[in-house]
Amino acid sequence: MAIRSILQIAILAGAISTNFLQADDVGALYLQDGDEISYSKRADALAAKGNLISAIENYSKAIGLNPSFAKAYVNRGHAYRLKGDLSSALADFNRALEIDPKLAQAYANRGEILEERGNLDSAIENYSHAMHIDRNFTEAWYARGRARFLQGDFKGAIADLDRVIAQRPKFKVDTFVLQLKVPLLPSAYTYRGLAWKSLGELNRAVADFSEAIRLDPHFACAFDNRGYLQELMGNPDAALRDYDEALRLDPVSAEAYFNRGSLQHARGALSLALDDFNRLIQLRPTAIAYIKRALVLRDLGDLESARLALDAAVALDPKMPDAYLNRGQIWHLAGCLKNALSDFDKAMELQPSAAAAFRGRGAVFIDLGNLERAITDLNRALELDPRSELALYRRGEVLYLQKDFYGAVRDFEACAALAGELKELASKRIFEIKQVRQSLTESSDSPKPVRKDWPVTDLKE
Repeated sequence: MAIRSILQIAILAGAISTNFLQADDVGALYLQDGDEISYSKRADALAAKGNLISAIENYSKAIGLNPSFAKAYVNRGHAYRLKGDLSSALADFNRALEIDPKLAQAYANRGEILEERGNLDSAIENYSHAMHIDRNFTEAWYARGRARFLQGDFKGAIADLDRVIAQRPKFKVDTFVLQLKVPLLPSAYTYRGLAWKSLGELNRAVADFSEAIRLDPHFACAFDNRGYLQELMGNPDAALRDYDEALRLDPVSAEAYFNRGSLQHARGALSLALDDFNRLIQLRPTAIAYIKRALVLRDLGDLESARLALDAAVALDPKMPDAYLNRGQIWHLAGCLKNALSDFDKAMELQPSAAAAFRGRGAVFIDLGNLERAITDLNRALELDPRSELALYRRGEVLYLQKDFYGAVRDFEACAALAGELKELASKRIFEIKQVRQSLTESSDSPKPVRKDWPVTDLKE
């Protein structure tokens, strides 16, 4: 699997906002102790100022005075949510709904917790309950649209987000990942754009991201997403401008560094790509980030540093086939054939359908002179990926060495017909083989050695 094909698009993690008092409503901070309302108002003001620990303490005092104070449970749950204590937040939302089953806010907030835990079906059910209670609960429509997108129900997501956009909301929603608030309307356009992209409607997606940017010119996420689509649509210069702007607005956007680094790599700006992937690793040291750095280092000719980056990828995720697959390529390039075989074997163990692993191991067997094993692996690679020009080219070389000139020409012709990077080399080999067949008999023929002017590397950006 080509690493670049993994969707690396910035996605907001939104949350339903409860009715905390705003930070300037500080008068509640100085209320005298007394009834549960006083403690609750003080807690609202403390939460609005970001003092979550004190806010939770005051909500707890309010609840202590009135154990049936459902709103205090909802607000305390939201404070726990902001603090990162999801279990306590969920318990408070559950208790609020036991007290008041018609509390739409509690359903919506409980849906948030379930969504973050990956239980999208239950999250959508809770958002739907909230919307049934309050048909004008815009944040719940937004949240259900987001959850439907994450679930893969792109048409359902668009329907919900259409409802949000039609209401033209002016307020903001929390994003706990970023620890800030973002305007709801641009966020709705962004998620709808992602849904359109997933349905293959790229022009509609770009239009939605552009509208999100118009509504909020500081919305880095929309620039990053639009840049990715510009790249897919063959507009690399426009994509680069969007990535640059996304990173100017949000210098710690891991997604934007990933996307810009990938584009720079594809354009051959290797030093710039390496800078972006190094920064990505500082922000988010994942196996994929190390693989991306390794591929750039490979193209710079620094095989040792590339291998070390792939060692780090394997250490971070020992079950990622691509880490072993790429390291196998590096071992092969370095001439360490036994290590290459070991990594290709591991990649196949983890992903038996990995055509690239069979292609890679087949190439190693060619260099080891084991042509029968090479043919077996390349046949399997072509069963898994019949349009692999590299597998066709390599099998053509093996068939040539085995004096199967007709089979070799067949594979080289199929390779050239794909009109990929190897078309010129394949066409050249067809011409050479036809010359051999015209000038030599099979009994006296001494095939030329396998050529070394074709790429060993397999994973394309």
